[in-house]
Amino acid sequence: MIYSTPEEGALLPDVFKWRFLPMDVDSYDYSWLREWRFPGNELDFSKFNTDDVIIVTPTKEEEELAFTPDYDVDFVYESDDKQVHPYLKITGATRAWRSINFDRVRKDQMTDYMVDASTYFEQRIGEDYEDAY
Repeated sequence: MIYSTPEEGALLPDVFKWRFLPMDVDSYDYSWLREWRFPGNELDFSKFNTDDVIIVTPTKEEEELAFTPDYDVDFVYESDDKQVHPYLKITGATRAWRSINFDRVRKDQMTDYMVDASTYFEQRIGEDYEDAY
């Protein structure tokens, strides 16, 4: 289900409106629902099987959360202190989780089946970020 304000619910594509319910904690008991709720702003997905999680984000830029940066160690010589210093640099990123963003869902007017196909058949865990887009 998608819980939000009626104004935001009106922005959903028609194919998803059946999932929408207004969020009103004062008049509805949400405690029986089988949805994930957690305190704080972060959830550690590392303990979950990648087939059990799809990261849903508002925009493509935020969808980068589904990718893990690849690092390389490089070294730089500092003439001031005549020392060689290591530093990490990001060389790319690989897919760690399946993902979808609402901008794409709206733009492509995706149905549930299209979202499933996009996340399960078009995405490969471990693919390079550049190959994913």
